[in-house]
Amino acid sequence: MAITRQKKEEIIAEVKQLVEVSPAILAADNEGLTVEQVTDLRNKARESGCSVKVAKNRLVRIVLQEAGRSGLEPYLTGPTMLITHPEDPVTPAKVLADFSKDCEKLVIKAGLLREDILDAEGVKRLAKLPGKPQLQSEFAGLINSLVGVVYFNAQNMMSEFSGLVDAQKEKLEAA
Repeated sequence: MAITRQKKEEIIAEVKQLVEVSPAILAADNEGLTVEQVTDLRNKARESGCSVKVAKNRLVRIVLQEAGRSGLEPYLTGPTMLITHPEDPVTPAKVLADFSKDCEKLVIKAGLLREDILDAEGVKRLAKLPGKPQLQSEFAGLINSLVGVVYFNAQNMMSEFSGLVDAQKEKLEAA
């Protein structure tokens, strides 16, 4: 079934929006996946804040060229599914890697991380990194512990200073 020009323009606009805001664009081969499996992947991606888009490779090439994000074109063959996240490059990689463990038919093709091309193994390595929420919580914990250390040291210094003042006061009273 042929796609009308208007529908192609709508698809290009949707994919362009995803490409422009996403630090990472990951491509996977969705050939052989059942509707239920694709729906499950979309739901898991949505729960993680990711977007999944299936579009004709030719249209994706046009969008990548217009956005100035080249390098993924050689991997755009056969059925291709794109997965993105508006802020975190690790989250879509985790979603794909986790889903591909359970579903052998989903094959990770490649990814575009800002200007760098990642092969399938690169995407799997990216999935092993901590995501943005985990890094934020680790940073908050670090800041919290530093505040505790500063508070503890300030208390010790005040206590020592108070002791010195009391000692000086006693010395002056004795004289």
